[in-house]
Amino acid sequence: MGNSKYNNWQKNKESEVQEISINSNLESNKGAVAEHFNKFFANIASDIVANINPPNTLSLTNDPEKLIPENKLFNMSGRPLQQGELSSALNSLLPKFSKDYHDLSMNFLKTIAPTIEKPLLYVFGRSLAQGMVPNKLKIARIAPIFKGGDKTNVTNYRPISLLCNFAKILEKIVQARLTKFINENNLLSNKQFGFRSMHSTVHPALLAHNFITESLNKKKDSRSNFL
Repeated sequence: MGNSKYNNWQKNKESEVQEISINSNLESNKGAVAEHFNKFFANIASDIVANINPPNTLSLTNDPEKLIPENKLFNMSGRPLQQGELSSALNSLLPKFSKDYHDLSMNFLKTIAPTIEKPLLYVFGRSLAQGMVPNKLKIARIAPIFKGGDKTNVTNYRPISLLCNFAKILEKIVQARLTKFINENNLLSNKQFGFRSMHSTVHPALLAHNFITESLNKKKDSRSNFL
């Protein structure tokens, strides 16, 4: 979630939904409106999947498992969680004042982190060792953001999830371990630029520029496919 989107939701009181159309009737009861949004957002993915044509299994002549090269397996529970990992995860998160489902802000958690360090190490350590995420960390506060058009039509809204701040800390720990494993085993292509530290849109632009320039120097054509 981008910071600007998040701040806009926090500051713009006009974004609050006053009424919504349910079965061609305008409904202003907050409970009914929330439930209608919940049903709509919860079924979006399944509705899209239901309309996707199934693949032609006859054309799948190769076993997908055999096409995947063998690599060293990633083991999240290979070593106990260290205090340094927890500190790094906390330091990487912005001290936002926005509150999650449990009415806790990241600013507050970062402030009291030294006093709750031991229980956090225990809970997150158990989560990594068992490969399970506590259900309490899976709860998010969903906010409908108006896109345009008729404000009473739920299809003109998109959801953003205000995740549990404790879950964000755990996610940062997992991300750091996974990124370290990927980099140490050279599992990413050197042309993978997105979602990587020290990489930006400048890198693929330079790569394309160099490719085109080299082709022109060799009197060749340059062609690109954009998907």
